[in-house]
Amino acid sequence: MIVRNEEEWLGRCLSSVSSYVDEMVIVDTGSSDRSVEIAASYGANVIHYKWENDFAKARNVSLAHATGDWILWMDADEELAPEDGPALREGISVSEDPLLLIQLINYYGAAPPDSSRAYHIAHHRLIRNGRGFCFSQPIHEQLNTEAVLGTVAAIRTLPVRIFHYGYMDEVKHSKKKTERNLEILLRQKEDESYSPWIDYHLASEWMGLQKYEAALGSVNLAIARFLAAGQLPPSIVYKLKYATLLEAGYAAKICPAIDKAIRIYPDYVDLYFYKGMARFLLGQYDEAAQTFSECIAIGESCNHHLTMRGTGSFFAYYYRGQCREHMGLPNEASADYIAALQLHPQFEQAAQALNTLQVAEEERGCR
Repeated sequence: MIVRNEEEWLGRCLSSVSSYVDEMVIVDTGSSDRSVEIAASYGANVIHYKWENDFAKARNVSLAHATGDWILWMDADEELAPEDGPALREGISVSEDPLLLIQLINYYGAAPPDSSRAYHIAHHRLIRNGRGFCFSQPIHEQLNTEAVLGTVAAIRTLPVRIFHYGYMDEVKHSKKKTERNLEILLRQKEDESYSPWIDYHLASEWMGLQKYEAALGSVNLAIARFLAAGQLPPSIVYKLKYATLLEAGYAAKICPAIDKAIRIYPDYVDLYFYKGMARFLLGQYDEAAQTFSECIAIGESCNHHLTMRGTGSFFAYYYRGQCREHMGLPNEASADYIAALQLHPQFEQAAQALNTLQVAEEERGCR
């Protein structure tokens, strides 16, 4: 891993993995806090490296110092799920694969972490040493999996979870991630041969700042540049586009354009959810209810797309219930709210909606 001024989170991260790894290699890029001391207290091999505004370079230094057969890479604001360490060891002991995926759970919103406020995806986190794997891109660095392996039909996912807290409100603001990211991304964009991923990540930052027009311009440019390079735009790029359109109040621009993205990624439940939300906001309640039913049918088991918790479960049930209320179907709406609460018992919106329906029904019974 690479660190800089991570004393608040580093101990938790290292404590979660220390019993299950054979060595810990930490590249420190100039900490002025207790990060180096904390790392050393866990027996880590600390490498001091001058920061060059390039996460991939620093990450590759860590790879160069790793001596094990397998490398697990992490960030300081992450944590291995406490009960998943044995599955990690067992998974690599029986695997002949060059690369394995783990389940990355990205929390968002206010503290404390809540499993209902999370994005999840199967992520490339376990690589065999000495196979030529390395990172590229100065920010939001990526493994060169295609360069090493070519096109691989399927990569095995271990039943191992890593919790990522870096995009929760408190952590994001304390690290000033947005300012840092924009500085690096805008510098990269000055290079004529910059990757389309730069436009995507810029769009994500503009979205976070609620600069929706800038976000839409960047994400559309990312799609165009992926296509111009002969590459299919990744599913996450389409997700960002339609999420931005919803946030910007452009529901009318989503359908039917989103159907093209759905044809490309027919198993991506978030795209169906955004389509359902657009129809709901436009007052097309029957069509929206049908789309939310599709979300429920798809579910959230496909872990190769960045999926927001609830789009194929409690959120879909709740909004289908909202549609059915508007359609004059209170009994069906109540059933949907109950289903949402069974999946997410602390879902306040669903509880309030159900309570309102029940009070209305009691009042009708008293007349």
